[in-house]
Amino acid sequence: MLEMYKTKVHGQILYGHLVLKCPRCSRSRGLTVNGYLGRPGRIKCPCGNDFPVPPPFDATRLLEQVVAARDGITELTFGPLPDPDSFR
Repeated sequence: MLEMYKTKVHGQILYGHLVLKCPRCSRSRGLTVNGYLGRPGRIKCPCGNDFPVPPPFDATRLLEQVVAARDGITELTFGPLPDPDSFR
């Protein structure tokens, strides 16, 4: 069974000295990481832009790290989930 996660990251997402930023507005804080565990995650910016995790960030590993670091706060959604193939 696929598990979908959606977690807002209040700080910045770093890879060494690189900071993950929205390609539309360059925002680097308050980004939401979402996707199915074991598959590449995606990023949603507060400006509404939804984009894949850019290289050199590892999209699958990023989602796993965010899920592991959660402090018990999650989002519960009822209804149909997005197609898991849309996260590839």
